[in-house]
Amino acid sequence: MKLPIRTLLAASLIAVAAPQVAFADQAETDMVMKAMVTAGVEAPMVNVAVENGVATLSGTVQDDIAKQRIVETVKATEGVTDVVDNIETSS
Repeated sequence: MKLPIRTLLAASLIAVAAPQVAFADQAETDMVMKAMVTAGVEAPMVNVAVENGVATLSGTVQDDIAKQRIVETVKATEGVTDVVDNIETSS
């Protein structure tokens, strides 16, 4: 089966671009984690994942004050365009 050159070229571009997207997302996630450490935010039970500028937060923190500080720190991080807050409080 022969494929048109356009199809082969598109498939090649997707194969090359995909790892770059994953690398960029990992770099953004690392930036968020660094921002939290720099701000003195301790969140050992919070997971952060960034995809296309959207940071998704999950896990558990002690109270609403800790949760608010984490969300504000992440929102202020360069490259983050939106935050999905799935953090729960234990109190």
